[in-house]
Order: sequence, then C-alpha cells, then structure tokens
Amino acid sequence: MGLFGPPNIEKMKARHDVNGLIKALDYQKDIKIQTAAARALGEINDPLAMDALIMALEDKSVFEDAAQALSQMGAPALDKLITVIKTPCLEKDLALRSQILAEKKIAANALVRIGASAVNPLVALLQEEDKVTRWYAVDALGEIGDLRAVEPLIALLKREESGDIRRAIDLILGQLGDQRAVQPLINELCRDLSIGKFAAQSLDKLGWQPGQNEESAFYWIVNDQIMKCAELGPLAEKALIAALKYITYYARDAVKLLDQLGWIPGQDETAVHYYLAKGNLNKCQEFGAISGKPLISLMQLPSNPQAGDAALVLAKMGDPRAIEPLINTLKDYWRSKEHDRYVLKVFEALSILYKSEALDPAQKELIFTNCGNFKSPHIQYWDTFEDTYVDIPSHSFPL
Repeated sequence: MGLFGPPNIEKMKARHDVNGLIKALDYQKDIKIQTAAARALGEINDPLAMDALIMALEDKSVFEDAAQALSQMGAPALDKLITVIKTPCLEKDLALRSQILAEKKIAANALVRIGASAVNPLVALLQEEDKVTRWYAVDALGEIGDLRAVEPLIALLKREESGDIRRAIDLILGQLGDQRAVQPLINELCRDLSIGKFAAQSLDKLGWQPGQNEESAFYWIVNDQIMKCAELGPLAEKALIAALKYITYYARDAVKLLDQLGWIPGQDETAVHYYLAKGNLNKCQEFGAISGKPLISLMQLPSNPQAGDAALVLAKMGDPRAIEPLINTLKDYWRSKEHDRYVLKVFEALSILYKSEALDPAQKELIFTNCGNFKSPHIQYWDTFEDTYVDIPSHSFPL
C-alpha cells in the first residue's frame, strides 16, 4: 500500500507482492483498484491468493474479476465456482435474481476457461434438481467441447423436460460431432416438433440423411418441407398427426396430406386439432370437454384469425377452464390497438360465460371483478367498432 495515496497495483504486480494485492482487494475507496488487484492476482497465479479471491466473490462489484482470477488458478478453484452454479436461486426480487443469475453465468464462463478439469464436476451438476443449475452446466460443457460429456448429455436428454435445456443439448451434440448422438437425436426429432428443428440441424452436421422411414417425415416437417411427406405415403402418418397440434406452422398442410392418405379422425383430441386446422370450429363443439385444451391453445394466439372465434366457442360451451386464460389475455392485450377485434371477442366470450349456468358464483365474481379493471380503453373501442360487433351486454360488467 502507498503511504500517502491509493495502492499502486502495477508496482505490486511487478514485485509479485501477493500480500499487498490481497490487501488492495479490500480497498473500499476505489472499486477500480479492487478489480485491478483481482486481475493482478489472477495473472500472478499464486495459491496464497485463493482464499482472498474466494472471499471476494461475496462482493458484487468485484465478483466477475475475482471469478476470472480464480479460473486462471485452474483446478484448485473448481469447488467454489461449482458451488456458485449449484446453489439454487430462490430469490423472488427480480433485480436480485437477475444479479444472481449473472453471477452463475460468470462462474460458468470461469469453468469454461479452466477447461478439461472442469468436465467431471460439471457432469455431476447434470443430476441436480434445479433447472437453472442444469442449464449452466449444459452450456459450460458445450463451450468446453470435451467428448466425455457426450454420454452424460444423452442421458440427460432422455429424461429432461425443459425445452430450453433440450434445445441446448441437441445443438451441442451436433457441435461435438460424435456418432453416438445420432440415434438419440433421431428420437428427439420425433419426440417434439417444436424442438425437433434443433435435432435436425445436428443430424445434418453428423451426416445423417433422411430416407424412406417414419423419422424422415419428422425431419421434413421441422425443416419446413412438409409436402415432401407425400413421397413417404403412410410412413408419414404419425408425423403428420403430430403436426396437427401446430396450427400456426404445420397443421393446414398436414390436414391436406392426411386427407390424401385417407386418414379418418376419431373422437379424441387429435380429431379436434384436425378440425381446428380445417377452420371448422363449430365441429369442435361436438367433442365437448375434449376440445377445451386445443381451443384454449388457439384462443391464446391473437395473431391467428380464428383466435377470437375459439374464445367464443369455449364460452358457448360454458367451459370454466377458459376463464383464467381469457382474463390473462385481456391483461396482455387490452391496450393493443392492433388486436382490437380479438379483444372485443374475448370480452364477448367472458360476457357469455358470465351468464352461463355452468359457472358457480365464485367464477362469475372472478369475471365480474376482472372485466371491471379493463373499462377505460374499451369504451373508446366499442364506440369505434359498434357497427361491426355485437354489443357486449353492459349489465354483465361493472362498466
């Protein structure tokens, strides 16, 4: 430390003055000196600084520099950096949670810099219950690129429920370039069309080629070449049925191809998706409660021209499961001029539900209370569109 001023980090670094730099790490008058001291200790790479740098991780202002310094020390720093990632983030305050997640990312980056010796500790984190922990472990393993991660990542892929983590693993397996990943990626391709595109990208990297089989139909669908399924004939049926659920992307073409195959819908949820893709919402009413979930999914897509009509069908069916999604829709879109027509149909649907005998008093009160919260903007909207829309009965809401 200087006698009459702040510590001179460059001089201490030149002298390898580890004790002086450790003291400077706690120099509260100037954060720039603290961060410079942390970086200098990392460059000197003296084990004597390990404990001080670990303690410095508790100081948010020097966390990143301390983590980077620890990464330069290699294996001895692993336990602490792993602990940062492993500790679940239970903080509900958004600002604090964001800070904690940023620190986890910094710790993960430090482990990437350590490299090969971090692989086994990171693999162990794949077993953690905390989804955030698994995410950072997967991400770091992908950045390190060590083939020892292939089997553990495949094992996680089979049981993982998080779409974000599965997407990451799909892409990483392609980057690692190991043929052991081919069959797991084919399974992933057929498991979920919303994620299958990432599995297909990795299969391309691994040299896999589509052929005359069921999985190839999934491949063509996620690659936006669904009409190629016609060449597969009945082999494409399973994939086309799966595509019916994705009304915004694949469903209409899937219906055309299924019709060409002579496929006949049954009396189940798949049939509801089929009729929704055909635009026959009234037919969906015949399926009763089975149609509730698909109709709710469609209703929550305001950019789809049928979304508002789906809300009305749900209301006419008196399905109480629609109440909460309809109210949440108002919360998201009631101020959006772009979705005026949609929002008015949502209001009308809630009005119909409010008068339905299928609802109990508590459910009606929920509608009554929430619709009152959205009064102001839509008085103007009703005036604008009064010639186009059926009036929402004013007595149904506290307007």
